[in-house]
Amino acid sequence: MLCFVAAPNPLVAVNPQNPAIRCARRHKGNLMTNESWVSVDDLAKHLGVVKDSVYRWTDHKGLPAHKIGILWKFKLSEVDD
Repeated sequence: MLCFVAAPNPLVAVNPQNPAIRCARRHKGNLMTNESWVSVDDLAKHLGVVKDSVYRWTDHKGLPAHKIGILWKFKLSEVDD
């Protein structure tokens, strides 16, 4: 089954079994967003804590984070929810 999703070309058919589509559905269906990724340093400043707290919360408290290579990246909208 094919569905149509937000894409640079709005008439692009996308297979819903694609992992990127399933991931986007889990994250409120936002395939395209203009929100930038922030680093651990930026998030720590935003929250007013030290970097060690951010790492600890990511490991033990389920802080929404995405590992990109060796770096942890965050979206402020996910963290602030």
